[in-house]
Amino acid sequence: MVLTVIGTGLAVTMALSSALSTVKADLRADIDRQGVEITRQGSELKADLARQGSEIKADLARAENRWYTVSQKVAAVEAVVDLLTPPQQPK
Repeated sequence: MVLTVIGTGLAVTMALSSALSTVKADLRADIDRQGVEITRQGSELKADLARQGSEIKADLARAENRWYTVSQKVAAVEAVVDLLTPPQQPK
């Protein structure tokens, strides 16, 4: 009878150990997948920010070119007028 109890206890211990190993492996796999996903999202974010930065630089270059197509004196006057003109109220 003592051997049966020891054998049963050993079987339960082995079953629990196997179950814990499976859970541990599943958790590691989930963590690895999440790490890959975070890395992918980080790469996408970097690419998006780089693209947006390029778009902003291009917009600024176009705006600068637009201002410099007129004389610097006219550009300066228009800039001052723009600064002094209050924004229009939305209707």
